[in-house]
Amino acid sequence: MGYKYKISPNLKYWTVTPLGWERPIRLYRLGADYTNTRIQERIEENDLYMGLNMKPFQQKQYVPFLHFDPRKAKGSLYNLYLYYCYRLGYFNKPKEKQNMREYNRLHYLLREDLMKLDRYSQEAELLGKHHIDTSGQLFSYTQSVENEIKTLTEERKHLRNKIRRKDISEVELSKNKTQISEISDRLKTLRRELSLCKDIAERSGVIEKNVEQILAEEEKQKGKEVKRNEQLR
Repeated sequence: MGYKYKISPNLKYWTVTPLGWERPIRLYRLGADYTNTRIQERIEENDLYMGLNMKPFQQKQYVPFLHFDPRKAKGSLYNLYLYYCYRLGYFNKPKEKQNMREYNRLHYLLREDLMKLDRYSQEAELLGKHHIDTSGQLFSYTQSVENEIKTLTEERKHLRNKIRRKDISEVELSKNKTQISEISDRLKTLRRELSLCKDIAERSGVIEKNVEQILAEEEKQKGKEVKRNEQLR
């Protein structure tokens, strides 16, 4: 868009220079949302629903929740989970607990799932990160995770057998131990993702029905209010 910017952890003040301007503007002067720390926080918050980890030249883009059309919750697992997290209040107050008044405003179908909000947000992040929109894509990704877990488990077993050898050198021993540690870390991540995938497969149908019922009841309530207002006129 023609802007020039200087953003670096080594700079005390981050700046932006609009097109045609000679002097830069210190971003913090634009308000509380533009301090270095707050910008970093907002980028992290956006990561969930903006697809910042999309592959290069990825044509498919995901819509930020603020412009989300509830009707698009149907037919896309990612959009469905984004919308559900939105209705549970994740985007409004991601770092604050809801008070009792806000809790009472929630639809009764949402109240039980409020305790699972962090879990749902992690699942939405996984769906967006791996571009999973359908149950078929979810099944394929789950299989790929299971296969990688199996392969890495066998590889780690092989490395553990190698370090038990009496003739192994110190260099090879250290190298193998490093590889084992890296594989263990990767397995931990994969098993967490596998758990999320299985939970999505089990719960997505229930979530979709909840969304449909909530929207239907809200539409019905709007109709009643319109009719009531017409009678008052």
